Amino acid sequence: MPSKNRKKKAHPVRVARAAKKKEDIYLPEHDLAAVCERVIDKVRPDEREVWKERQGIEKLLLKMRALIPREIEIELAGSMAKGTNLRGTMEFDIFMLFPTHYSLKDLEVLGLEWAKKSVEPHKWHIGYAEHPYLNAKVGNADVDIVPSFKIMAAEEMQSSVDRSQLHTRYILQNMSDRQKDEVRLLKQFMKSVGAYGAELRIEGFSGYLCELLILHYGSFKNLVETAATWQRPVIDIERHYGGQELGPKFPEPMIVVDPVDRRRNVAAAVSRTTLSKFIVGAQSLLKNPSEEKFFPKKIVGEKERLKHAISGRETELVGLIFSAPKAVPDVLWPQLRRAANCISKQLTMNGFSLISSEFWSDEKKKCALLFELEVHLLPSVVKVNGPEVHFDRQVENFMEAHKASARKIWVEDARIVALEGRKFRDAAGLIRHIARNPENYGISRNLQQYVRRGRLARGEALLSVIPLEVMHRFLLGEEL
Repeated sequence: MPSKNRKKKAHPVRVARAAKKKEDIYLPEHDLAAVCERVIDKVRPDEREVWKERQGIEKLLLKMRALIPREIEIELAGSMAKGTNLRGTMEFDIFMLFPTHYSLKDLEVLGLEWAKKSVEPHKWHIGYAEHPYLNAKVGNADVDIVPSFKIMAAEEMQSSVDRSQLHTRYILQNMSDRQKDEVRLLKQFMKSVGAYGAELRIEGFSGYLCELLILHYGSFKNLVETAATWQRPVIDIERHYGGQELGPKFPEPMIVVDPVDRRRNVAAAVSRTTLSKFIVGAQSLLKNPSEEKFFPKKIVGEKERLKHAISGRETELVGLIFSAPKAVPDVLWPQLRRAANCISKQLTMNGFSLISSEFWSDEKKKCALLFELEVHLLPSVVKVNGPEVHFDRQVENFMEAHKASARKIWVEDARIVALEGRKFRDAAGLIRHIARNPENYGISRNLQQYVRRGRLARGEALLSVIPLEVMHRFLLGEEL
């Protein structure tokens, strides 16, 4: 007989269960942690890539050390030095750290001369931050060689370029290897939502800002969970200000106090729009984690689809197309943004209902300011409201100002009102007028001569002069 104490084999208990909704079903491929691990594997440089990167840069560093006096230190900075670079990103920042007994002129003259000799026979060009630096293509690598002063604290800085060495040291001293992968994850996600890059074309998150966010929150997951509810984030990792209100000191939409320089907001470049893109992206990722959130499909503008969108909306599209001036991107893009805003303001002030505007350039030959209008044709007259009738002096002034030109002046309720002829009935006509007189409408002086020679394109004609992917984003937006 079988023993009474023998354990029976366990069988799964079958219970009747209601059909689960699709969103309730656990799918490992859509678990945020699992998604993040797969993305990290794709964006972390592999060992062979790291070896090739190091081999190429070591040759350049050896050549520089042979050319440059020993008292001038050569230091690798940026994401390559900190170990937060993405796979396939061959970008090196090399700093020449001069002792402070050298002059700023020495940095510019001697520093650039040594940099040129170091990269020979490769092509190079001079770029400009607060002072000049050299950019060169060395093999497959994009190399910036930056002369600066050797400092140990922000108070010793002679220009903002000097601060970069402090950033490198801070990250290397405080960031774990795991967190470096989390930074890579964040950078890739920022790229996917159009928020990566502090350059003025994007007004987004710099690599250093991404590193500080991971240091503060500990992981990418913690960051996006918090960012999904951000309004105006304020972060002071080193508690330079002891928890005091920072809004009056830093007016920007996002505040991240630089751990190495309490006077600086690392997030100063981040615009309200770019911050909002990241917040919406975080919300979308948490709701539906997937690799596609990190690697979105490239926008391919389909001409027929865009034609259908233009005709189906029955709005008015107007583009001002002009030649690109000779200007570095960080000068050109703010000027284009300002020009688009100036024209948008005038369109609204003159009674035209503007849906949206955009600006674009290939940074070499062509620029464009784009406007979509809900109302673009107006009557020949406009109603002008005057003061209330008990303000006798203002009423007298109003009537004096309008009596010669008004089609009609009358009293309506408690107000004096006039009917005037409208100066601009067609939105395109107003844009053309501004283009011919840019100096009167706040257009940057650097753009004025190019805007004057610009031409208007309307509707489907824009598809022949503006890249289709740009028109796709303007008309149809991007997947959120």
